[in-house]
Amino acid sequence: MKNKSVCLIIVLLSLFNMFAESQSVSYSQNQLISAAEYAKWDSMSLTYLPPANFKGTLAISYNLYISLPHIKQLFIPYYITSKDQNFLICFRSEGYDPNDTVTKKGNDLHLISIKKDLADSLFPNINESDSIKNAGDRAKIQLRDHVTYHSPEYAKQSFNADTVISYKLNMQGHKIKDRYTDNNVLVLQKNGRGYITIYCFYTQKGKKELDKYMKQIENMFWYRQDWDMKIRVVPFSSLPKETIIN
Repeated sequence: MKNKSVCLIIVLLSLFNMFAESQSVSYSQNQLISAAEYAKWDSMSLTYLPPANFKGTLAISYNLYISLPHIKQLFIPYYITSKDQNFLICFRSEGYDPNDTVTKKGNDLHLISIKKDLADSLFPNINESDSIKNAGDRAKIQLRDHVTYHSPEYAKQSFNADTVISYKLNMQGHKIKDRYTDNNVLVLQKNGRGYITIYCFYTQKGKKELDKYMKQIENMFWYRQDWDMKIRVVPFSSLPKETIIN
């Protein structure tokens, strides 16, 4: 009798797994993000779930960098926008390399990235090759004058991150897609794993509901506890319809 019960449990579990697999797809099948980017997130044990009422766009012919050419790190061809078109999000990330014995930047990678953004923003220089100038401009940046460190409790509860930093880019009068006039930037960092930067651009109308949009970003990215766990597969039915792109 005991053996029959064990066999029944195994059969039921197998049927459940088959059903779950039939109802599930990986993020990469529904979101226009490169396999390389997903591999990077996987190496960081980072889970991605787009906010409800947002949809993705692969802007091959329109890169955000075109709108803000002085922000070099905005060379990102993928972004998501809110259903009302008043909020646009794009992101870039970098994993921590434990074998990096040359630069030894380690857990300070996110700070270097923030300084680069701020240097490009405050001291615009369209010439991409002028890396020496940017290095000099970064040295002028005092982070405490430009960034906000959020509480460890907020970092943990919202993203399971160790550090969350926010700042603003000087758009130098430019607009993203001739529509988005202002911005907030969030950096989520996890020791030993890396960081992801979330660029949020919004219209004047979106600015009036900024708290609502920023609340939707919480849990969008989540650092998993299990380092080796693969990117979580989400049931197809649980993805908001606006984010499903075939």
